[in-house]
Amino acid sequence: MRTLLVLALALVWPVTGPASAQTDFPARPIKIVVPYPAGAVNDGIARIVAERLRQTFTAGVIVENRPGAGGSIGTDYVTKAAPDGYTLLLEDAMTLLPAVKVLPYSAADLTPIFGLGTSPFALAIRADLPARTFDELVALAKRTPEAIKFGNTALGGPLHAGIAVVQERKGVAFTLVPYRGMAPGLVDMIAGHIDMVLVSPSTIAPFIESGKARALMIAADQRNPALPDTPTSAEVGLSDILIRATIGILAPKGVPKPVLDRLETEIGRVANSESFQKQLSDLKVTPSPLPTEAYRNRLSQDRDFWNTAAQRLNIKFDG
Repeated sequence: MRTLLVLALALVWPVTGPASAQTDFPARPIKIVVPYPAGAVNDGIARIVAERLRQTFTAGVIVENRPGAGGSIGTDYVTKAAPDGYTLLLEDAMTLLPAVKVLPYSAADLTPIFGLGTSPFALAIRADLPARTFDELVALAKRTPEAIKFGNTALGGPLHAGIAVVQERKGVAFTLVPYRGMAPGLVDMIAGHIDMVLVSPSTIAPFIESGKARALMIAADQRNPALPDTPTSAEVGLSDILIRATIGILAPKGVPKPVLDRLETEIGRVANSESFQKQLSDLKVTPSPLPTEAYRNRLSQDRDFWNTAAQRLNIKFDG
């Protein structure tokens, strides 16, 4: 009888053990990896998400920063983590970076869980540049090739890649002026040292209100509440140009479906709350809650766009 009992337990354990572990998830703290330094916007979002998830995941949720190489160091770390749902990634470079840089991982190594928000870019110019519309800017650029100065950050980054696509599509050439971040570039544009930047709508809005700058286009598929009078890229004849960063949470591939479902439900509850969306807006990020499949489709759409653009224009990352 004792032998039969031991045999029965041995047969049952492999079935009930993992299932029980998934049902009890999470049994220990979850770690959200941010592949950027502490204090960055993504870091702030991760800490807000972690704080809110702790209300449900009482075992704890922590944030760990692993910056470097445009976000690829932290991302690579997550792709190599155990696929158990306890290591997650908050990222916004899953579409452009793989198109412009050789990486030790691919998009297939990560599983999208939930999209949180979007950071679109506005094409803004100094107030005294003789162009009041995007078409007038293009006409000015064609009359004065390479005379218009564009504030750029890393080669192969979203600003450089975005303006490269605009130049190609409209047959114009701007002069790229390098900066270590967009803040000093914006300051120089307001001071009249350069002519144009790509920047978040909320960042440029106060300067537009004070008459120090003009926004000519939002590189997105819908107008932005911060700049309601500024046309989208489609409205100025650039229908398929979407220069945006989609911020969301991903997991290593192979996480069991019950765990993924639990994470999607709880992160979705956070993402859909009005108070969280207000916090995103305060960080100059447009709330855009996307469940798993919608988030996956958004990433795929943006990835296809950047892969095509990077190959066609030979855009490489150097930052």
